Amino acid sequence: MRKTISMAMLLGIGIVAGASAVTSIDLVGDGDGYDETGEAAKGYRSTNIAKLHDLDGDNVYGSDGYFFFGIGSGANANQQPFSRNTQKGAGWVTNYAQGSNWSHVAEFSVYTPIDNPALMPGDDVGDWPRSALGVGINSNAAVGVWSEIMTFSIDSNSPPFRLGIMAGNEHTAGDPWDPTGLRLSVDGGAPIAVTSLPVLDATSVGMVFFDVVTDGTGGTFSVEGQQRQAGSGPTIAGLTFGSAGVITITAVGDGSGYDDPNQVDHLSVNVPKAFDSDGDNAYGTLGSIFAGNSAVANGANQAFTTRTHTDAAFVASLDQGADYRSIAHGFSFYGIIDDPGAGPGNSIANWSKRSGVFSTTKEAGHAGEWYEAVTFTIDPSAPQQFRVGLMAGNIDNDWQTTGLRLAEIGGASAQVVGLSVANGQPSWVFFDVDLNGSSCGTFSISVQKQNDADTGSGVGGVTFDFIPPAGTVFVVK
Repeated sequence: MRKTISMAMLLGIGIVAGASAVTSIDLVGDGDGYDETGEAAKGYRSTNIAKLHDLDGDNVYGSDGYFFFGIGSGANANQQPFSRNTQKGAGWVTNYAQGSNWSHVAEFSVYTPIDNPALMPGDDVGDWPRSALGVGINSNAAVGVWSEIMTFSIDSNSPPFRLGIMAGNEHTAGDPWDPTGLRLSVDGGAPIAVTSLPVLDATSVGMVFFDVVTDGTGGTFSVEGQQRQAGSGPTIAGLTFGSAGVITITAVGDGSGYDDPNQVDHLSVNVPKAFDSDGDNAYGTLGSIFAGNSAVANGANQAFTTRTHTDAAFVASLDQGADYRSIAHGFSFYGIIDDPGAGPGNSIANWSKRSGVFSTTKEAGHAGEWYEAVTFTIDPSAPQQFRVGLMAGNIDNDWQTTGLRLAEIGGASAQVVGLSVANGQPSWVFFDVDLNGSSCGTFSISVQKQNDADTGSGVGGVTFDFIPPAGTVFVVK
């Protein structure tokens, strides 16, 4: 089974066997066979073809940069020097060089066509007149021997990145030059390998992927191929580089106290909203998640499914946090809010359940400790910038929280502390999320315990709103 990791996971990869002190390398797939073949590999720059292992959500392999052997002249050529290549970006790749077992570049019409790297990514990018191969010949020329085909270096500006290696496009009789394995190492460390690469159909190419995490000191990487047949060195077509921007989370207010206290009309557009981001005077236009459900009787210790989730289509999943205890809703002393299932409008009716809470574990902890209540995962349909609103303060005083935190698991976080006891009045804090090119992520919502007593804390609801591009002017009609 293949695995695809988000940038949150990528940033959390630890040093593994074969990594140097400067970077870690991890397989994106399971190390057995190509990770991508067929149209998705051939059409690596064509956005109309889904890319299983694209990291930044633009449906392109090599968004940050690429290196391919050959110049796409349309003419057959053999025994060409390493300099016969086509490359662009990534700016943090400082040097490409031939490997210790390097032989030559070859371009022939029998090789499988691939997208022209010189063309901009688009819906259906035209093919190169000829694809090419970089050939490594090991002096032993024996089956199973590894040859260093090329190296490349990165500098201190390198982000965590995903390296794609394209191969399997040779396709002369028996495919003797196509490798049976590809591996990557850094600064002389033990290599990380993908093996059991099959002979592909004559119309196909293959790609394998490695995730690389840097520590800001750079490094030199070695790309090796494993020989399939005696007398025929392993080959690769080229490399692609992709990264995902690091997600940022920013508290919209000053980080101390509720941004919008005592706000019970979050969907009523006739009530001013100081922290509405999209100009429609409502919190939760893209969607919302609230503890409580109109179809379930009032009470404590309700199941996690006892919630109201309006369509935030990009929220792929909602899960219990590590310290989640239960949902409570509908008590007469809970604050009243607009019916979250109603949608924005004028003077939205109050919710029959008043409101509810995702409560955290009821244990005798210490005031100021943080407890994870809820997590949610977004998918590639998420806007690049959106605002998250967290509602609290709507429950009995002993269970109220003094702080709210939003974090990308394994990444950025922001928090608001100093929340006053709101006496059952729904109150709000807001965070702006910028995906910076990332296409997915998992987020954690945590609450800060108010006191040392045997009580928990909780959050009542989550809203999502679009953040328009800078300079957008709202017109009030």
